[in-house]
Amino acid sequence: MINYCCYDCLKLEPENLPILLTESVHNTTQSRQKICQLSIETFNFSHFCLISQPVLSLLSTGKSTGFCVESGHGVTQFVPVYEGSKVQVGVSRLELAGQDVNDSLEKFANTNGFTFKDYLEKETLADLKEKLCYVAQNYEEEKKKDANKLDKTFNLPDGKEIKLGVERFECAEQLFEPETCGKEIDGIIDRANDMLMHVDPDVRNELYGHIVMGTQSEKNGFYCTRK
Repeated sequence: MINYCCYDCLKLEPENLPILLTESVHNTTQSRQKICQLSIETFNFSHFCLISQPVLSLLSTGKSTGFCVESGHGVTQFVPVYEGSKVQVGVSRLELAGQDVNDSLEKFANTNGFTFKDYLEKETLADLKEKLCYVAQNYEEEKKKDANKLDKTFNLPDGKEIKLGVERFECAEQLFEPETCGKEIDGIIDRANDMLMHVDPDVRNELYGHIVMGTQSEKNGFYCTRK
């Protein structure tokens, strides 16, 4: 992969390049050592840095200490960071993320005669989620709203229209209350609180004071402040 990026994409010699590589928070010491060896001894990069994605998400906010909740397609990671380094005792992962929301949205679509089978159709489903769905700031209050005012339509590539109402926020509620979909696991807020209780009490309040949500969907407004 590194060879392809340098020679095929950038068409530059590695010796003239600084490189920043991201790693999983669960990366093993052996794997890290191998990556470092390849980067320094084989490719001889001018500068080299290996850092976990959640730490980068936190640093992007101008802070070096805080708590990052990194939600992707398949898993959500919880990473406390103190002065630029992850606090391993509070690191956790939860098998609950964007794909679960997609699955709920797809079930609703299927019951209304719509199917999303191949790759392009799955991408359309993800686009539908990011443009129409949202997290309710207060789920109980959101359910009391006039259902007709929640209705929005989405134009599918084949010209058909799909209409969403309360499904716009109900499909995402499982991120916080997994039992609504029959899952016996922690929700995102419960797991975050649990992991924060694992860290040293002397830094806990500082971590609580700066919680960052790192996710591919945040640029589309899918996540919001949760009461």
